[in-house]
Amino acid sequence: MKNIIEQISDNFIAEALASPRMLEDLAAMEKYMSESYDGRTFVELLQNADDAESCRVKVFLVGDTLVVANDGRPFNESDIMAICRSGASSKQRGNNIGYRGVGFKSATTISTEIVIHSAEVYFTFSKSICAKHLEKNVNEVPTVRIPFLYDSNVMGETVNKAIRECKDEGFTTFFIFNKANVDKFLNELEGFSSGWLLFLRNISTVYIECGSLKKRCAITRKTVLDNDIVLSVNGNNEQWYIVSNDNVSIAFRYDSVDGIIPCGHDEAVYHCFLPTLDKTGFPFKVNADFSTDPSRKHIIQDESTSKAIDNVQRLFVDTVHKLVHRGDERFYNILSLINMHTTLNALVTQLEMGIFERLRIVDWVLLNNGQYVKPESAKTFPKWFDSVDREQFRQKTSTLVQNVVHRNLLNRVEKLETILSKLGAKEITIRELLEILMNIDYVQMLSAELLGKIFVHCYRTISDEQNIMKIFVPLENGYAQLSETSSETKLNVNFIDTIKKLLNSREVEALSINYEVFSVLQKRTINVNLLKKASEVSEDKMAKTATLAINKWKTPIQNCMAVETINGNSVKDVSRKCDEYSIVSTDKEGNVSYIAVKNVGVLGDSFKLTESEYAAAQQFGDSYKVYLFTTDTSNIKYMVVVNPIDTVQMKKVVKEWEWICDSYESNRAGFDEREEADLSIASIETVDFDKMDGQEFERFCAKLLMKNGYEDVSLTKTSGDQGIDIIAYRDGIKFGIQCKCYSSNIGNSAVQEVFAGKSYYKCNIGIVLTNQHFSASAIQLAENNGVVLWGREELLRLIKNAM
Repeated sequence: MKNIIEQISDNFIAEALASPRMLEDLAAMEKYMSESYDGRTFVELLQNADDAESCRVKVFLVGDTLVVANDGRPFNESDIMAICRSGASSKQRGNNIGYRGVGFKSATTISTEIVIHSAEVYFTFSKSICAKHLEKNVNEVPTVRIPFLYDSNVMGETVNKAIRECKDEGFTTFFIFNKANVDKFLNELEGFSSGWLLFLRNISTVYIECGSLKKRCAITRKTVLDNDIVLSVNGNNEQWYIVSNDNVSIAFRYDSVDGIIPCGHDEAVYHCFLPTLDKTGFPFKVNADFSTDPSRKHIIQDESTSKAIDNVQRLFVDTVHKLVHRGDERFYNILSLINMHTTLNALVTQLEMGIFERLRIVDWVLLNNGQYVKPESAKTFPKWFDSVDREQFRQKTSTLVQNVVHRNLLNRVEKLETILSKLGAKEITIRELLEILMNIDYVQMLSAELLGKIFVHCYRTISDEQNIMKIFVPLENGYAQLSETSSETKLNVNFIDTIKKLLNSREVEALSINYEVFSVLQKRTINVNLLKKASEVSEDKMAKTATLAINKWKTPIQNCMAVETINGNSVKDVSRKCDEYSIVSTDKEGNVSYIAVKNVGVLGDSFKLTESEYAAAQQFGDSYKVYLFTTDTSNIKYMVVVNPIDTVQMKKVVKEWEWICDSYESNRAGFDEREEADLSIASIETVDFDKMDGQEFERFCAKLLMKNGYEDVSLTKTSGDQGIDIIAYRDGIKFGIQCKCYSSNIGNSAVQEVFAGKSYYKCNIGIVLTNQHFSASAIQLAENNGVVLWGREELLRLIKNAM
């Protein structure tokens, strides 16, 4: 080995003397490479040790001399040449961790006097010795280029004794850094953890004994089912469950009782055998033969990386399928991890999208009947079913829940229903629940409380009066269809109490009016003093409400706050201290919405979400809204996009990473172009409104309201409008108007619908507007319940004002 080193040294000295400019270039390149690898010296030494098939690595300090020892294969000629010549490593990509032959240059940030002892030989890479040999300035020569034989006696007996003791322990190769920058290296060692060893092929133990810094990390690997590995650190203090295939691996934190659990935020990084600085985006580790920058700190996107990510996606989904089918509930929690974003970037998005696409087409969902199906074939309970409701439903209506996700999977996987919804699973629908309420056999098996819950949601959602009347309700004794009940029928107390808890006071009163059997609710809760006509609202309150008006002189955030306040919510502007959203809005029930506010040229134009906003939208789901405002010469229009992650298509563009939406729909809007076109009917003074159909009359009335000074006039959806056809604002007051174009007088039903619709849309005033007149009973009912009636005379007045 001595002869080999002398020969290599002589050859490189001759080369340097023949090409002095090249040597200077190598010195500059070494400086650049050492800076690129700064903070990664120990990583590179671990890499070299693992490639040399070392099982143990030891780090210790003798004065200002730092020693890193391993028990791997001793150096040979090719190893020395690989260190001397940058990029000349003989290692093959995929077979070895390091293959570029440049990583060792990082050691020059620790010392420029590096001694290597291996194969019973000492040799050194020394900037000062090299400069002296070539009669150059030390700044003109590299440290790691020309090896020189070294007399170990120069290091002193203390260092030599420590090395002899390590050799007696079986260590074979030593990297010795004379006059080392100890503080710099110790800072790097502070960050060392067991995670650095998870994906190494050989190293199982690392000892660090540097002054006050003492660390010992020992790992053991145990192969379990399907060649998976449970890796234990320092006994069982820390465990990882590692799955591998196609040269990629995923490591999950593991607990013998709880199974798979999330790892820490700082642990969730990509590995290229050793850890990079890039986050996986989820609470688990990923290892593959990624392409990285020269320092191996960051992954770069290329064909090799894309192939590796594709293999990771496949491995994750195959593991989900395998673990769920295995039936050990401790491992079901693997699915929770993909709902736990730790960060967001292009690589994370690529990984997530591929995982979800593969989960969509694999039969991993365990059903109540014991079958495994694809997500699209699975059913989930409505979100408003609590655990007690679900269990009762499973037990009492077993034939109806065969395709519902199994309780064990649901109980173990946090937010599983959110995942399944993204993958095509459907909730049990209100229509299906209505069918249950119409079947006496099922009704008799369910508790009065659960029947009350289902009834409330059916009542709120279904407008089909004939089917509502077929619902069976629990009585004090027995059951009866709603059509068979009267004001004298006594309902089950628990059923009544459940309805009272779930409906607000306005809904209770509307229910009491619509169905005589619920008159008991009205007697207990109605407060006529709360129901005032518009003329009875105090001037103080009108003035206060008027300050909430939306106008084009306000900022979009101010207008958004006005909208939310008009809807009865309390709002807070957090835009100055929060990047994720601009407004926090809380409704009367305590439900919190997080709102981003955007300006667009025209409703329908694309809008952008920043990385922070996109991450928040993923986190908050249906509680995240985007308000879109546009202003023309006369008024303001806006739309609301709820849960943009699930309801609109987003795409990423390279700028600063932003998320772009090109198309969207909303359940709350000002006028869009189509509606404006529809409202441009014949001139008001010549139109014959008595001959209009229902939709024409609604558009005609909306145009009238606009010309009478009402703002943000919008039509509700044509079906399921909950009794309100038009929403309009004036002086900060929100109006809900039902339009009736009839050939006869208007009766009680219109008043009842507006009374319920006003509450549903959170309007301040509810109005029935018609081309005819009102019956005496309708007038009386409206007066008692605070509904405003605009008959033919008021319609003609609106027309006159608009002319």
